[in-house]
Amino acid sequence: MKLLFNPPTPGGSRQESGHGGGFRDAIVFMDNDVVVAQPNWIEALREALFSRPDIGSVSPKLIYPNAPHWIQCAGCDVSPEAG
Repeated sequence: MKLLFNPPTPGGSRQESGHGGGFRDAIVFMDNDVVVAQPNWIEALREALFSRPDIGSVSPKLIYPNAPHWIQCAGCDVSPEAG
């Protein structure tokens, strides 16, 4: 696994800088304020990503750290049929 670190970008997304090329089979974008709650998170995402050939991206469920621990993101579905 290759880790790339981008400097903080005020008012913008760090993912906009791209991945720099050279990745083999998967790429992970993670903001600097993420706290990982499960030790096997990367394996779970890779398993989901490669479980079917029609899956092109995966995302974990993101939960705000403070009570009431609302869900920030629970993934999305992107398909050619969505137009």
